[in-house]
Amino acid sequence: KFLVRHINSSRILFLTGTLPDDKEKQKWLYFFKPKMLHYTFEQALEDGNINNIEFHVIYVDLDETAVCYKVPMRKGIFTEKEAYFQQCVNVQNSEGKSKEMHINNRMWFIYKSDTKVKAAIYIRNHLISENKRHILFTTTKDIADRISKNVHYSGCKNSKLDEFQSYQINDLVSINQMKVGSNIEGLRYIISQQLNSKMEAFMQMSSRATRLSENKENSIVYIIVARDTVDVTWMRKATKGIPAELVKEYHLSKEKLNTVQWHIE
Repeated sequence: KFLVRHINSSRILFLTGTLPDDKEKQKWLYFFKPKMLHYTFEQALEDGNINNIEFHVIYVDLDETAVCYKVPMRKGIFTEKEAYFQQCVNVQNSEGKSKEMHINNRMWFIYKSDTKVKAAIYIRNHLISENKRHILFTTTKDIADRISKNVHYSGCKNSKLDEFQSYQINDLVSINQMKVGSNIEGLRYIISQQLNSKMEAFMQMSSRATRLSENKENSIVYIIVARDTVDVTWMRKATKGIPAELVKEYHLSKEKLNTVQWHIE
């Protein structure tokens, strides 16, 4: 409102990367009375304003063999699949807090899934060449530090962001800091260990790899999803704005995952 009142021009263009919700849209219509144009993902691809991109959903199965998971309020040690059921599905009602506890339990269990970390490492090591620029988005600082020495996150004492931006290194592991507002040249591969279920947040992250450049190579976003869990629902919500022909689904076998040297701490 302040800018509109003080800019001596009758032609103003507002740009946003995310659609306003209904309440916010009403405010815009009331104060500015704009002509609103929704420029879709498909239109941007067709017009050549963003790089060609594919989304590879990589399904994994929670581990049923290694007994190494403890579950709050449960005696014993469980496999990953058993722990998911005990902690995230078979939740007892407790003083009206069960729904919130249920959501938080599911979120943190899936975020730290040992199997999903292994899948991210496997994709980085076997599906992406060393000379291809890529970012692996993981979920915690501890996991980032264990996956790679080339890390960047809030409070990182040895950030490798400058080296990555200047092409001295081709790989970077981050958490959330690089998902929004970062202009990264030549980035063609993203590995997402965990998705935010909101479509807007997913598109913001994916757009890091759609910047146009002289390199005409297609971009790929790898999305790791734990099969038969709430992770599938989150993935569907996040990718609902993506044209179906751009989404390809694969399954990463346990045999391949077992070649990755990683264990829960």
